[in-house]
Amino acid sequence: NISIISEILSSNGYPANFIFNTITSRVKRLIHNQSVPPSTSSPLPSPSSTQAFFVIPYIKGVSEHFRDIACKLNKSLAHVVLNKLNCFIKTHKDSLPLDCHTNVVYKM
Repeated sequence: NISIISEILSSNGYPANFIFNTITSRVKRLIHNQSVPPSTSSPLPSPSSTQAFFVIPYIKGVSEHFRDIACKLNKSLAHVVLNKLNCFIKTHKDSLPLDCHTNVVYKM
């Protein structure tokens, strides 16, 4: 299976050192996870113990009333900004020539 994976990745233009480093780290992680028993001393928090938030846009004079209501219900309140700069500031990417695309790996 590892040889098939390395052949596919190398045919798609991935550098050899990236392929072997990734495969090596993955194999080490799998071996380590099999040798370490799962710990039961720290249980995951139950869904009822997580804090609930109300998320509303901040409007002066109105949002303060929601804060009082949230306090009475033992809930937290988070505010969202309505006016953001991303509608005014745009980042443009410079295109690279095709010969500069070798050994480029994108993480998704």
